[in-house]
Amino acid sequence: MKQTVKLPSKIPVFPLSNFIIFPETTVPLNIFEPRYIQMIDDVMKHERIIGMVQPKEINNKNPKLYNIGCAGKITSFHETEDGRYLIIINVSFPYLSAPSNDE
Repeated sequence: MKQTVKLPSKIPVFPLSNFIIFPETTVPLNIFEPRYIQMIDDVMKHERIIGMVQPKEINNKNPKLYNIGCAGKITSFHETEDGRYLIIINVSFPYLSAPSNDE
C-alpha cells in the first residue's frame, strides 16, 4: 500500500529546463547558482522537500513556470570545495501549483 504524503503549504521550486522528471525516480543535481544554493540551505533546515518544474520560457531572473511538476525530498547532500552542492532528490509525487498572476 502506498503511503500518502502531505506537502507543506508552500515549497520552493527549482526550475529545470530540458529535463523530464517522473515520480518515483531519483534525480542527482549540481547546484551552483547563489539563489539556488540559498534555497537548498533553507530547505535543509526544514522538510528537505523541493518542487521541480519545467520553465515555459528561459529567463534567468524570474522564469515563468508550468503549473504541474514533481516534488521530492533531498536524501543526499554534499558541498564541494568550490561551494557547489551535489544533491540527490527522491522524487515522490506530482503536484499542481496555483496559477501565476501573469497567465
